[in-house]
Amino acid sequence: MAIKFKAADHKALNRLIDSILSAVILTEVSPSQAREAIAHVLTPAAIDNEKEVRDWLDPQRVLRWKEECRRAKRP
Repeated sequence: MAIKFKAADHKALNRLIDSILSAVILTEVSPSQAREAIAHVLTPAAIDNEKEVRDWLDPQRVLRWKEECRRAKRP
C-alpha cells in the first residue's frame, strides 16, 4: 500500500530537500552525504515504511542529520 501524502507532507518534503541542497551549497555537507540522506528517505518510501519517511519530514531530523555529518568530518 502506498504512503498517502497530504499537502502538508509535500511541503515538508520540499523543505527537507531544500535544506539538504542548501547544506551542500553552504558546504556544510558533502554531495555524497546529501545523496545518502535523500536515499534514506526514498528507500523507506519504496517499501512503505511510513514511520521512517515521516521521521525524515520532521524539521528537527534535518538538524540532527547535519550534526551527524559534522561529527563525521571531525578527525
